[in-house]
Formats: sequence, C-alpha cells, structure tokens
Amino acid sequence: MRPSSRDEFSIAIICSLTLKVEVVEELLDEVYDRLGGYYRKQPGDDNAYINGRIGNHNVVVCCMPGMGKGNAASVASSLKISYPRISLALVVGICGGAPYPLSGEEIFLGDVIISDSVIQYDFGRQYSGGFEKKTGVKDSLGRPNKEIRAFLAALQTRRSRRDLQAKMLRHLQAIQRSNPEWHRPRSADDILFEASYQHKHFSPTSPICCCLGGKSRDVCKSALDTACIQLGCDKNRISRLRCNAENCIPSIHIGTVASADTVMKSGEHRDRLVKSDNVIGFEMEGAGVWDNTSCIIIKGVCDYADSHQNKAWQAYATATGAATAKAFLEYWVPTVREEANEFQVPLELSAFPAIEEFIGREDDLSRLWDYLQPTIPPTRKVAVLHGLGGIGKTQLAINFARKHKDDFTAVFWMSGKDRSALILSLSSCFPRILGHRRNDEAKNEEEAEQRASQVLQWLALPGNTKWLIIFDNVDQYAPFPDCNTCGYDICEFFPTADHGSIIITTRLQRLTEVGRSFSIKKLTQEDAIQLLLQSSGFSAQGAAQVEAKGPRLTAADIMAIVDQLDGLSLAIALAGAFMRETGTSFKEYLQLYKDQWSELQSQAKPTRHYQQGNILETWTTTYQGIQKQDPTAATLLLLLAYFDNRDIWYELIRGGLNCSHTPPWFKAAVSNKLAFKARIKVLVDCSLVEPRQQEGSFTIHPVVQDWCFHIAASEERTVQLYELALVSVGYTVPRKDDREYAQLQQRLLPHADYVIQREKYSWLEDKVAVWRALSRLGNLYTNQGRLQEAEEMYQRALAGYEKALGPDHAKSCKLADDLASRASLSATQEMPDSMPSNPTAGQPRAVSTLQPSLPESLQKRHVFSRIFCRR
Repeated sequence: MRPSSRDEFSIAIICSLTLKVEVVEELLDEVYDRLGGYYRKQPGDDNAYINGRIGNHNVVVCCMPGMGKGNAASVASSLKISYPRISLALVVGICGGAPYPLSGEEIFLGDVIISDSVIQYDFGRQYSGGFEKKTGVKDSLGRPNKEIRAFLAALQTRRSRRDLQAKMLRHLQAIQRSNPEWHRPRSADDILFEASYQHKHFSPTSPICCCLGGKSRDVCKSALDTACIQLGCDKNRISRLRCNAENCIPSIHIGTVASADTVMKSGEHRDRLVKSDNVIGFEMEGAGVWDNTSCIIIKGVCDYADSHQNKAWQAYATATGAATAKAFLEYWVPTVREEANEFQVPLELSAFPAIEEFIGREDDLSRLWDYLQPTIPPTRKVAVLHGLGGIGKTQLAINFARKHKDDFTAVFWMSGKDRSALILSLSSCFPRILGHRRNDEAKNEEEAEQRASQVLQWLALPGNTKWLIIFDNVDQYAPFPDCNTCGYDICEFFPTADHGSIIITTRLQRLTEVGRSFSIKKLTQEDAIQLLLQSSGFSAQGAAQVEAKGPRLTAADIMAIVDQLDGLSLAIALAGAFMRETGTSFKEYLQLYKDQWSELQSQAKPTRHYQQGNILETWTTTYQGIQKQDPTAATLLLLLAYFDNRDIWYELIRGGLNCSHTPPWFKAAVSNKLAFKARIKVLVDCSLVEPRQQEGSFTIHPVVQDWCFHIAASEERTVQLYELALVSVGYTVPRKDDREYAQLQQRLLPHADYVIQREKYSWLEDKVAVWRALSRLGNLYTNQGRLQEAEEMYQRALAGYEKALGPDHAKSCKLADDLASRASLSATQEMPDSMPSNPTAGQPRAVSTLQPSLPESLQKRHVFSRIFCRR
C-alpha cells in the first residue's frame, strides 16, 4: 500500500551519475511515484525523486546531477529537507578497486565494495614539499553509527556473505534479463598492469604529444582517451590476467573506502593508500553524504584505480552494485528507538539559517560536545557562545547541531533577536512536536504565546531529556526588565525541568552568567585561508591552484587579505563572495579594501547564512544600543580606532586631556580610571573591545577599527578624534627619568607610527597642544634612532609655533634652539668614524659640519636663536 506522506520513508538510495535510470527502477519491487507527482517536495529542494518499495522498506531514490563530494552533499542536504525521517542512505554506483588489499582477498572487476568506514584522502595541507593528508580522529570521517557497525560485522561471517552473494546474483540476473547492456564482459578484458607502468604513448604520435618529453609522468590527453589495446600497452607489464571462467561470480568485500573530489588514476598512489589506510576501494561521492546522514557505500568495481582505465566494465559494475544494494536491504532491519514514538522530532534544515561555508573550529565543536552531550542522570546544560558579531557563532552552533543530530531526540533553532521573534520561533515548533507539517501557523499573538508555552511544557516532560535548543542572536538581555529597557530575560524561555541542552549565541559577555562561557575567537590563519579560497571559488586544494594559475605574488596577496581581515569569518566570506561574483583578483581586492573601504563594503551582499547584514550593518544595531545606553562609551569606541589596535591602555588615552579644547564627553570618559573602566566595560560586554588581562590593556579587531573610521566620518568626528589620538600619544612620551622609560617607549612606538601614518595632519592648525605633541614624538623617534621621522616631527612642530606666534617670539626661538640642538646631537650619531664626536672646547666648527643632516633653513634658525633669543 502506498504511504500517505513523505514521513513514512526511512531509506534513501543516492545514485551516482553513471547509475542509469533503468537500473534504478529495476531495484524497486513497486513504484509509488515518479518525479514528485504525488509526494511533491519542500521549497528549496532541487532533487528529483522516484519513490517505491524494496521488500518491506519504503525507499526514495535520487540521482546526483554530477560527480564529486559537493554534488553528493547538496543532494543529501536537500533530501533531508523533504524527507526528514530518513535513517539510512545507500550511496550506489561504481568505484575503483584495490586489487591486492591487506586482507589478502583479491579484488577483481565486477566485484562489489561495501564501506564500513570512509576516509578523505584529498583532505589535508598542501606544502611546497608535497601534500599531507590529515589523519587525526577529528579530521577523518570515521566509522558509521553503532547500529550500522553491528550489522556490517554480522555480514562479515562466511555464511552471511555467502547468503548475501546468492541474493545479489539472483537480483543481478533479473537486471540482466531486462537489458543485455548489463551483461559481464570477457574475463580476458580483466587486466591488471604493474602499478608503476603508465598508460601513455611510447613512440611519437604528434608534435603536441607530451608523453615522451618533460617529466616521466606526463601523459597527453589523446593517450588518456585511448584504450590499452589501441595504445599498445606492453603485455609484458601485465601483473595479473583473469582468464579462469570459474572465477566469474562477483565477490562482495567489506572495508574502508577512500573518497575524494578527484578520480584515482595512479597505481602507485593507490597502493600507498592501501598500505597506509587499509583501503579496498576509491570513489567520489560518499564523503559528501557522510556528513549529512548515516550512510553506507555500495559500489561495483569498474577499474583498478590506475591509469589503464576503460569503460568496458562500467555497465556490469553498475548492475552488480545495484543488485547488492537490493540484497543488502533485504537483510536490513532498523532498530526502533524507544523514544521515537513520543519524543523523536526529525531535524528540519529549512528551519535553520542557511550555512554555506564552514571551516575549522574542531576544538570548539569538541568542547561543546563534551559539555552538552546527554548524560545519565540528566541535568540541564547551557552553553553561552559569545564573541564579536560576524566571528562565526551561529555557524558553529548550526554545524554542531547537524553533526550531532542523531545524538539528540529533537533539535530546535530559535531566533533570539527580540522577545516577539523568540515567541514566534517557539510557536513554530508546536506542529513539529505533534508530528505535523510546518504550515500550521498561529493565527494571532495570543495563540502564538499559548503555543510557545505548550512547547516549553513539552520540553519539560519527564523522559524528554535529550533535546537541544539553539537560541540564536540573543543580543538583548534584561534580567530585571522595566519600562526603561528594551531587552528581555532569556531565562524566561528555559524549560523548567532540569534536563536538556541549550546553546545561546550572543555578543553580550554578560549572558555568561546564565550558563557556561564559550568565548569564540577568530579563525586560525590556516582556516581563514581555506575559507577565503573556498568562498572565492577555489577548491579545497586552492593553494596549489593559486601557484599554478597565478603569479607568485598572489599567495602573498592572499596572506595580506587574511591578515587584514584577521580571522573574522563574515568579513572573509564577504570578501570571497565579492571576488567570485565580480571577477576581482586578490591583489585588486586588497587595494580596494585599503583605498575605498566604505564603498567596497556597501556593495557587499549579505550572505544567506548571516542575518545581520554586511560589514557596514552588522555592528550598527549594537552601536545604536550603546549610544542609547551610554553615548560617551559609543564615542570612546570610535576614538579607540585612531590608535594602534593591539594594545590600548588608560594612561595612553588620558593624554588627550592636554588638548586645547577637550570635549566634555572625553573629560567624562577619562576623568579617572574608574570612569574609563565603566565605559570600556560597556564595549567589552558587546564584544567590540577585548581585554588583555595580563597587560591591563585592550584590543580592537582591525575590521571593527575600519568600521569605526566609517562611522566617525559619517558623524563628522574625524578631525576631533584624530587630534585627541595625536595629543594622547604625544603627551604620553616619557622623560628619561621616568620609571620604565625604555619599556614605555617601545610600547608607545606602534601608536606613534599609526597616528602619523593614518592621516595627514596639515589641517590641524593653530593647536598648541598638537605642536607640543609633535615635538614629543620627535623626541621619541630621536631616542629610537629614527632620525628621518624625528626631523619631520620637529619641523612640523616648529612651523606651527612660528605660524601662530611669529618667528621672533621667545617660545618659537626657544623651541627652534631646543629642537635644532636635539637634531644636531642625533645627527652626530651618523658621523663617519674619522670625524671626532667631541671636538676640543672652544674650537670653532662650521654649522654645516656640526649639523650635516639638517636642512639649511633649520641650521640658520639654530644660529639666529642663539644670537637673538639670549639678548
């Protein structure tokens, strides 16, 4: 009897491109529906389906549009949208076989491979010396779940294998009767060459043939497309020839399958993987399905994964793989979970924000699982993921949910944007806990409130202990809300029972008081590079492609972009998407970022998986909230951007009080250390500023820094903030008798470099504090031996004094005297060894000799000041 809905399908068969529709339909004992005419599918699902029955199983069959892990992952992901109760997927098709596996049981063409584990042999790091495959437990796909492992272990017995093979032969014969295309080729065509013997021309064929020139492994395309018999492959290099007609029955092998985005066509590489990872087969789709649902790979062997591949065995291998899949399902009896009837709610990806690129963060995922995994006895666990907006908190939470969907009985995602959004999210879960589809929505606010309450009651039921809730983007928090606050108390929406697992993603560090703190930091440099390459259109081996396709400078440009964006996931993903969509090179993007930051960000389209907008928009709501709460703290944030972002401390900022006209907000912010810490606490709580506990200072992310420049310009605060920063740095330059003089100078130097390089300061006129700050920066550079920068500071300070007070004013003369004396002293440090640095007392010396590095005008000012200012 035909099932009434898609929820009654628990088995999926995912077919590779080469598995033809005729074989697919031969698998089915009964066809229920073709191409969704009856069952339809969910919006956003691009797959095409055939529904039917194999034995006692309702089965949905879908074919991939192309080869590779990406296509497989896309098909599997869409499959779960329309068929959320799928518990097992069979990946059926053809593969390359390892002729001599470590088990000692030889594999021949037409045999069948069944996976009991999968490895990705193209997942790793590309070094200049070669490719290194990642082999850690966290880096590999590993084994299937316990239920599948137990079943496969039972199939390993001699009797079970013999029975499975007999069923497979019966189904294979039925397929072959329907079409002679699926019959077995001649045994004489099952040829295995030596692993090192290349399939290539061994005599010149054309001027463009590369088989005989260059590297020994170079092979032209003509050779690759030519069969061994036409190419004339040396029969003396055959290592195994299958001629015995008694060995024509295909065998079934169970073991590790190697999966990758590339076709294995190297006998030597094949044998190395067989030896290192005990591999028995090679294919291209299994790894993509593995991360989305429990799966088993069942494929017929059509070649030996070497360069001597031909298509003669593909049809027969397709048939043996399909026949084995059907035989397998006749044995498969899935375990009925005890909680399934009452508390099991399938994961619905359509309820989650789309996630396109997720890279790295394996340590974060591991730490979350160690804390959140269901325990006996059950206790409620709340993980608070906090960090800068755009750092990747939501993506981490969603990836965790997808990775552990089978470990929780139900997974719900809630929008925590505000109280109303959260109530609607809870209300939308009500039909799901009843087993209904999602189109049953609340009709009004009152009904939404009622449904949300019922969902919380359901989550608190005894025995319903293994659920996971994600409260996403909880960026408002008011544990004691009143009429003057716009936030809400997230704890109001926690189920009352002491069980279950909760994830909160937020920018507010204060929320860590409701659960365990998980501070989400920037991506590592390696992961940031991988995300940039992937989002800009390169494959996982993009680093190698960069070296092959572009100039060597491109690698440096990639590193420069990664350093500039400093591990901020959103900024990296937006940069990659912009380059991919506009054809912009890495080098060109870097220049645009530096020269036209605001215009570049305004053109960046928000990604589907990030609901807060692009870089210009992502911190706007937070900033506006700070402005309402504490306008002084909001302006202080903008000021921090005008310093070097890596080490900012109170005494440095406080130097700005020496400005001629200190703005009131600044006086309020730095009047004392306690007032300063109160404002900084607001910024730290919103994750816009990060404390450095040991140094007693603070940092600001470089992309936030660029965003602050944009906001400051829009609020016409650039001149004021720059003047405050310049004066702050200048007046913090220590005297030689100050404590920790040398250490403070080294700490201050990056800020001095930043303020003089960030902007031109010629428009800061008639500001005595600015000239004094510049002169002090001259002292700093002089003491550090950077004489060119020192001279620039001295001249700018002197020009300011002379313009405002006149060249004959006592202050101008005194400054000219002091500055020229300091410059003269520093200049003697660069004299040749033959020139005495301490001339005999009273011995005259020409000005140009005493001061070889000074411009003539400054030398004359020095002399004039000594004559006239001392009268």
